[in-house]
Amino acid sequence: MIRLPVQLEWLIERREEANYRLSRFIEPGVPQHFRRIVSDGVRRSLSAYVSDDTFLYAFDESHAILAFPLEVLKATLVQLSKPTTGYYPSAHDLAYLASIYVDEHGPLPDIRRLLTGT
Repeated sequence: MIRLPVQLEWLIERREEANYRLSRFIEPGVPQHFRRIVSDGVRRSLSAYVSDDTFLYAFDESHAILAFPLEVLKATLVQLSKPTTGYYPSAHDLAYLASIYVDEHGPLPDIRRLLTGT
């Protein structure tokens, strides 16, 4: 049996918790692993995670629920940009992905910049 790194096991456990044990996200009972992100603000947190090149947030339990998947996205975009992969999402696809990262203030510019370079 392959043993996953502790951080991945923790992230898988959170996903299973959200999908199977806590089927509804009811406020004000925000799960503990989201509290730091909520207190710092989602925009501010995402901005820090996008610009982090040291994995400071990805392996910190207070941030990992959002920072780790974002690191995976960043690494995937780097791998897909290599000429040997033979595939890279179209500008249209990336613009669409960027368009779904919005809040009440509009698009999230750091995510847009990550996905589209603009």
